[in-house]
Amino acid sequence: MACGDQTASSPEGGETVPVTMDLENYDDGTGISRAYRMGTDNLSEEGSVLDGKKHGSWVAYNDDGSIASITTYHVGVKEGVAVTFDKQGYAEVKSFYHNDMLNGNYLVFKRKRVIESRNYRDGELEGIVRKYYENGEIMEEAPYKEGNLDGIAKWYDQEGNLSIAYEYHDGELVNKEAEVD
Repeated sequence: MACGDQTASSPEGGETVPVTMDLENYDDGTGISRAYRMGTDNLSEEGSVLDGKKHGSWVAYNDDGSIASITTYHVGVKEGVAVTFDKQGYAEVKSFYHNDMLNGNYLVFKRKRVIESRNYRDGELEGIVRKYYENGEIMEEAPYKEGNLDGIAKWYDQEGNLSIAYEYHDGELVNKEAEVD
């Protein structure tokens, strides 16, 4: 939560809306309400509520009123895209959730440039993690399987030349002199 209030999990699971939030009923027969919380001077977060749980897109705001994050929920569970923004309004992290776990592409940005990309499956790293220098050149490529380093991890200098390659198996370093193509 943007203001640090504690939210309760219901017995059925999912994030419930804190009692400190104001609710407005839409009165359209869907059972969906709008929830919002005011900060000191501005709106601090808002979204829709279904059965007392976050539902749909929720927007959290910085103290200056700019958007801090947008997160999608389905009856209290993170489901779909989540994006956080820096104070200048640039995207910092774009991730995807399924059933409240990271699932899919996860991108880290510095201004408009991707500086890290990774993939998750059921909350665990899966596939190649790539990190980039500010000039856009690849810095690191590391393969993951079920959340552990698994395969040949490579590090590059700022000109894109391979400088180090280590081989891992199930998270353990097995070869400091791995051969690469």
